Amino acid sequence: MQQYVQNVGFDLSTAKDVQKIQEVYAAYGILEHIWQGDGITNCISTFRSGKDLKNVITLRDLGGYPHKVYQWTVDLSSFQAAALDLGVDGIITNIPERLDDLLKEQFAYKYRLATRYDSPWERRAALNEPHSSRVPITSVFSNLKEVGEQKLKFAANTVKGIFG
Repeated sequence: MQQYVQNVGFDLSTAKDVQKIQEVYAAYGILEHIWQGDGITNCISTFRSGKDLKNVITLRDLGGYPHKVYQWTVDLSSFQAAALDLGVDGIITNIPERLDDLLKEQFAYKYRLATRYDSPWERRAALNEPHSSRVPITSVFSNLKEVGEQKLKFAANTVKGIFG
């Protein structure tokens, strides 16, 4: 069991007060392997400002708590790209194909999918690219197209399931 401890992390992502979360970890002697996530259900994730995510990334970059930051549930590629621009360490999505396309194309210089041999605590060195001023909500047409495609795929699978 000891060989797996290096891959175990801690996360209290549903709490918003990161100062209090840090105090809880310290009280229990947890000083490393700490993740912090930010997100909400994919139905309303597009309405979030991203302010909390930016704040947590800033804390991580200052070298303290947390050690890794991820966002959930991000299904539209423009929002995935915005999260990657900010420098998240991970994304949880229901549409991994979109994220995979972004990682292979726009963000190949900075990110790749993890393998089971990767340490969850090491950061991959990336080229120094300036942060984009990308605003995901301005990609209205591509967002609508992706949502439409999702709905059509769901409807087709439902009909197929009913009628064989």
